[in-house]
Order: sequence, then C-alpha cells, then structure tokens
Amino acid sequence: MSDTNALSIDLTLPLAPFTLRFQGELKARVTGLFGPSGSGKTSLVESIAGLRRDAQGVIRFGSSTWLESGRGFTAPPEKRNIGFVPQRGLLFPHLSVRQNLLFGAKRASTGIELFDQVVELLQIENLLDRMPQTLSGGERQRVAAGRAVCSGPELLIMDEPLSSLDAGLRYSTLPFFIRLVKEMDVNLIWVSHDAIEIQAICDEVLVIEQGNMIERGSPTDVLSNPTLSNAFEFTGFHNVLRCRIEIATDAETIACMEGGKTRISITARRLTTEFKPGDLVIVTIPARSILIAKQNPGDISAGNVLGGVIKRIESQSPSVVTVHVQLENEDGLIPLVVELTTAAIERLGLEVDQSIHVLIKSTACVAQTIFQNS
Repeated sequence: MSDTNALSIDLTLPLAPFTLRFQGELKARVTGLFGPSGSGKTSLVESIAGLRRDAQGVIRFGSSTWLESGRGFTAPPEKRNIGFVPQRGLLFPHLSVRQNLLFGAKRASTGIELFDQVVELLQIENLLDRMPQTLSGGERQRVAAGRAVCSGPELLIMDEPLSSLDAGLRYSTLPFFIRLVKEMDVNLIWVSHDAIEIQAICDEVLVIEQGNMIERGSPTDVLSNPTLSNAFEFTGFHNVLRCRIEIATDAETIACMEGGKTRISITARRLTTEFKPGDLVIVTIPARSILIAKQNPGDISAGNVLGGVIKRIESQSPSVVTVHVQLENEDGLIPLVVELTTAAIERLGLEVDQSIHVLIKSTACVAQTIFQNS
C-alpha cells in the first residue's frame, strides 16, 4: 500500500478465551496474516471490513475513517469499499458465474472493464454459464475472488480462501491468485496458516497468536524463524522462488530466478504442467532437501550447484540448525533457507560471512505456472 492508502489500526475486540489487541500500520501492497486457527486472524479482518460491531478503537484507510468508537462512529461495510472473500466463497446460488461476477461489477464504475480482465486472469471463461453448485471447490474460490475484484475495491481481503481445499488442489489453485494480485492494482490482505501461500503471494507477513501480533517482517525471514517451526508440522520450511522458464525439453527444464540470472534445473517428471520458455512459475524447495559444501564438488548427481554466502545461522533445537544463505547473483538478492544438523555445522566449521556452495537435486524442485507464455 502507498502511504496515502496505508491502513492504520488501533483495535480491541473481546473474544473467547482472549482479547484481540492490534495496533499497527499496514503499508505493504500485499500483507499476510499468518497464525494457527483460532488465533484471531479472521476476527481482525472482519473488524476491518466492518463485520464486527463490538470492535473498539480506530481504523483509518488513507484519508477515510472507518471506525472511531470514541465518538461513536462506525462506517457500515458497504461504505468501506472492501472486497471480502471468506473461506467458502459464498456465491449467490441462484445466479450463474457470469451473473455473480456482474453483480460485483455493478458496484464499480469500471466494473465491466474489470470483468473481462478478471475472467482472463482467473481462466474462468468456460465457467461463465455454470451454476455455483456445479463448481469444484477451487473453481468456487476463483469465482468468489473474481466477483470481489470486479466490485472495484480499494482493499481486497482474502480470508483463508484456499483452506477448504486439499493440498494438491490448493497449490494448483494458488497460481491463479498470484496472477490476479500481480496484474490488478489493488491492496490485499491475505489470511492463511499455510507458509507456502504466504511466501508466494505476500510482501510482508504479520504473525498473530492469541490475539496479539508477535512478529512482523519479510515472509522468508519471519517464516523461517525457528520459533515458528511448529507451524509447519512435519513438512519443514519450503523456499518459494519466482522463476521464468528458459529451456523446456522432455529431458530437462531450466528456469531463471526472477530478478536475477541464477538458473535452476527442474526435473520434468515432477512438473505439474507442461512448460514453455517464457512461462513465469513458482518453484518450491524444501529447506531439508538442500546440502551445503565448502568447495565446489565438481561432478555430482545434484542438478544444481549454486554459489552463496552464509548470512545467518540460527538454532532450531539442540540437533537442528537453520542456515540463511544469500545466493550469488548479478541482478538481485536471492535468499535461501537451508536446514542442517548441528553436527554438520560443526563438522564443516560453517560460520557467518563464509562463501559456500548449495547443492539442490532437480527432483526436489516443484513448480507451478503463474503465467504461461502464449
């Protein structure tokens, strides 16, 4: 968000079994709210949207005041120009997909212009004449997001829009939302308890726990913090990189990391779709699947050997360490998080500011399309 559209919040909301207290200013174009279920994330965004009448405090968006309970003022939801997408899209069941989208478009002077753009970005042209009850979960959420964007909001709130989907469908649906955010000029708050979603789509993340903000910063720095490792259950931290496909053959696919010239090899059999040169993709790499070597190992089966510098080493537990690496890159800074054992750190004598090589198997790199090159 620009300074003129910053969202300023000083809020108190009694909940059971705690009281939500939030004070801060949101300026990032895409802000993520991360935390476990029941932490207060939904209550916070519902208060911003005007759906919690018991919220107390002050909420301002740019020059507009949405809540000032001290003088008894609360702007109704329809006066806040917010597009709100709840966990289960809540489409009008008696209206077709087209009619649902046009219902949203009626709220905005540019709604009809947005309609065509939204349909293309979310790839829902073949769904326009369908009824909501015939759609899959992922299709419903894409249409719900499209209806919200068609209303021309100044602020878009997505409250765990993918949480009701299984993992496979969730990550195949996510690129549509990344595409929407990348192309549409709208500020967004994305609520999730999924670390990959937050990294793939957000510029900044706020961690909410028991009604309080306990941490804030870039998604990579915050979500790789060892104190949050329990949030990833058994999956561990996943690096999420934006890349552009350079080479795509049956034998090998090569992508270049966005913002730089660093190239990465992806095994074709792990791809979820057929890629073409120029396609923009997100690539996820588990931190546990990356190795570190002090010297270039030369001939090795790993498809990726990349130079870098250790910037930070943090202890997760007595036996596990998180290593923050900055990849060598001519055009941009590319952070990478590696998970190693404490014994490996001691055996190699790894330390901050040391030049090293990271080794990544091509089979560890999983990609999803954001934009296809036509």
